[in-house]
Amino acid sequence: MALPRGIPALFAGLGLLFAAAVAHAAPKTVVINQVKLSTQQQQALSQQLGAQLIPGRFWYDHLSGAWGLEGGPAQGLLPPGLPVPGKLWFGASGGQSAVVVNGRALHPVDILRLQQAGVPVRPGRYWVRADGVGGLEGGPPSFNLRAMMAPRRPTGGANRPGPFSTYDLTGIAVY
Repeated sequence: MALPRGIPALFAGLGLLFAAAVAHAAPKTVVINQVKLSTQQQQALSQQLGAQLIPGRFWYDHLSGAWGLEGGPAQGLLPPGLPVPGKLWFGASGGQSAVVVNGRALHPVDILRLQQAGVPVRPGRYWVRADGVGGLEGGPPSFNLRAMMAPRRPTGGANRPGPFSTYDLTGIAVY
């Protein structure tokens, strides 16, 4: 006996709703710095961040606040010093570069982003805080990433030659 038209679609829709309900009821697995967070840890962190955590495997830098997916580059910045278990490890970004920041070998994309922002990138082991201040591991502060990456204003005021300038190469106003 064939089912009346529309009934199979109804059952399929109910099946999707059931699957969604089961998936929603299933505990989320959140792993940060190779440590699986308990439900209580997830709730506390969600409350502190003011956002719901998504399931996945992440790395988090307690000193700088940088975070990303395991094996990937930095995806953004969170407040530093969050109560997250585990320690950032060398291979967190999957990188094997000679540029190590706070114990993590930078991913090639991280290095490229720094270079594109005008930051000179040299092999070495560095520490960097959330405010962008950093230095060689074990050494005093020697650079400020935020200052290096800040947009630069042209020097010499507005009288710069160019296609939309009202000044010529000698600095004389041309109307």
